Amino acid sequence: MTGQLASGATRRAALAALFLAGLAGVSGAQAQANKEPLKVGALFATTGAGAQTGLAALLGARMAAAEINAAGGILGRQVQLVQGDDAGDATMAVTETKRIVYQDKVSIMLGPIFSPTTIAAAKAVMVNEPGITYWSFATSNQITPELAPTLFTYGPGSDAIADAMADYALDVKKAKAVAILIDDAQQSVLIGERIKVRMAQRGATPVAMDQFPINSTDLTPVLLRLRAKNADFILSPHSFSSDTATIVKNIDELGWNVDMAGNNGVVITYPVIAKAAGPAVKHLVAGVGIKPFTYCAADAVGTSDYAKFLVRLKSFAPNMDPATQIVNVAEMYDILYIAKAAAEGVGSTDGKKMTEWLENNSDKLKPLAAYPHLSKTNHFLALADSLTMVDNLGQLRSDGLLKRAGC
Repeated sequence: MTGQLASGATRRAALAALFLAGLAGVSGAQAQANKEPLKVGALFATTGAGAQTGLAALLGARMAAAEINAAGGILGRQVQLVQGDDAGDATMAVTETKRIVYQDKVSIMLGPIFSPTTIAAAKAVMVNEPGITYWSFATSNQITPELAPTLFTYGPGSDAIADAMADYALDVKKAKAVAILIDDAQQSVLIGERIKVRMAQRGATPVAMDQFPINSTDLTPVLLRLRAKNADFILSPHSFSSDTATIVKNIDELGWNVDMAGNNGVVITYPVIAKAAGPAVKHLVAGVGIKPFTYCAADAVGTSDYAKFLVRLKSFAPNMDPATQIVNVAEMYDILYIAKAAAEGVGSTDGKKMTEWLENNSDKLKPLAAYPHLSKTNHFLALADSLTMVDNLGQLRSDGLLKRAGC
């Protein structure tokens, strides 16, 4: 009898323990559900001249947020994107950055994404608000920890872009009379000057460096000056795809048998350039690409992380515009995951703590599009070893990769 009583008491105790455990589980789930969303700013140029880049960045942020939220969020909080549009204008970028940071009180800030808009927002807001991290695509060498201590950028630095272009002209094209063609934007000027430095390091000198205003409708006079210098190859780190189309069309109209390589922008916007330039696009033979997005002949199809990402992207956005700048989609997708890694690495979204973690732990990051070497003096995610020149522009392999030049 005593044994039976003891057995019943044991069962009742076990059931009570299970009931309390169930309550604890419900309470934990409710606590998780009751957590405030983690606000993440998403300030991209979704209208204006840079809209294609901005819309691609927004798609990348949305895809990453959807995946992260499905997996439990960041620090157990669901990501809520707070959108803005600066239309690629520096004044609007400052206004929108202030709104998103001060009024919406975001914990992480994605954007602005271009060099002029990023620099303007950095001087007006970021330098005064280091409590959050800021993320851009800007490529200007002015993007330093001194400008804004918690600002990071996926855009490769202008020196790395310039070096890749110069080395391609000398090593792959074996050019003997290189001409440099820049626009009047500061970033283009910086890259052009660095190309001259890189060529000098290699024992070469450009035959000319000429300049044109952004959004020129006829570049024939400039091209005639370069032809008069007997240029046999053109390196043109200019800013906009519309100018690329104008350059190659004018080259073709002149009947000039010369080819050109561009910066990272021509790889990203090649479908737009090809549509605008028509057959004259044949003169654009290469641009600066992201090494993990390229292949050599011996590389197996479909095995890279980027190729697998493209499969997921197609599922996430089945009706995506064919002209979407997928490089920018992938980079902003990467950025949100990198921010997540840093926040969870320190257990908070405090900008200073996240920055210190990133500067000391970038070797732990495994992004799609870069081999990061972050430090107290470098906040560029993509340095020279992340870049390569791409030829056969527009000719994607079946898994979505482009051919790496010289292999």
